[in-house]
Amino acid sequence: MAFSSWCSLSLSERQALTDFLLADGIHFHAVLFSYLPDCFANAHKNHKVGLASMLVLLVELVEITWTQLGISVLPHQVEVNLVDLAAFTAAVRSRSVFFSCLENARINHSGNSGYVPLGAKGWATSDRRVSRVAERGR
Repeated sequence: MAFSSWCSLSLSERQALTDFLLADGIHFHAVLFSYLPDCFANAHKNHKVGLASMLVLLVELVEITWTQLGISVLPHQVEVNLVDLAAFTAAVRSRSVFFSCLENARINHSGNSGYVPLGAKGWATSDRRVSRVAERGR
């Protein structure tokens, strides 16, 4: 399943993820996405999302991170917390809502760490059950 999800990406998407995953924080700026394993586990469990969709969203997240954080001026290693994205991935009931969750995402950055809050707007685009899950999880 993981291989077929990987193969479903375009060549440019695979290259972007490969570059991101190979960055060592010494020779190339690296970003550690905390809670990324939870995002993938929740995507795998949620049949409305799936691994392929999570990989596509990860490509978008990598691009947002490089753009918003201006990696060239940051420390070589930056941590970005994805706890909200992990919870959202578990709760979302629509693939289109899942893909739109980063539409207005802003990385709150301080020092060598950052946080991607989905906020009320991200959660509000889903159904009421998702909103209740979000409130319980915070």
